[in-house]
Amino acid sequence: MAKGTKSGVTFAELRALLGRPTTEPVFVAVMERASALGKVVYKPDFVIAKGAGFDFALGRPDDAKRNAPKVAETLFMFRDGRDKHRQFGDPPSGFAFTTRGELLAKLPAPVESWKVGKGKVPVETKDVDHDRWIVGGCDISASYRDGEVEHLTASLSASGSASRSAAWRRRIHRCESSPIRKRARRCSPAWASSTST
Repeated sequence: MAKGTKSGVTFAELRALLGRPTTEPVFVAVMERASALGKVVYKPDFVIAKGAGFDFALGRPDDAKRNAPKVAETLFMFRDGRDKHRQFGDPPSGFAFTTRGELLAKLPAPVESWKVGKGKVPVETKDVDHDRWIVGGCDISASYRDGEVEHLTASLSASGSASRSAAWRRRIHRCESSPIRKRARRCSPAWASSTST
């Protein structure tokens, strides 16, 4: 098991929970460790761990029955103070809560850069809203505010554009129907680009 951080858990441990139901013993054990830094709240569509600096968005896989348990679909990792979270202490390797310029200098070119109102844009574009990389079968996105990373997200990579589009549509519907509507803005840019064609 990877060494714990000031977040109480590591990115590797949380990444391993993607695609798993919240009732699995491994999921419960990791959330219990995260709760040492603050209450972990289970909602119908989210697991919220503000004290540990992360949240999970929950949903059912495309091929699941309506009564199937929801699984962790997207991991949100926050910088200090964003949505009243502490900063997540163990971002994915090479990622940090820094400026976009510093991230782009450390990492390979993103597979997608996005600007609200324009959609997919060249990586050189100024004031990009988010960049997305594929790392080890995981989509990792950095979302920016005023040129600095405000949060990182991780989700299992979709196998193709059609399944990616369906997954984003489902995620947006869930976010918009949730009482936590502000999360929809974090989900929506990539969904809009995948449905515009």
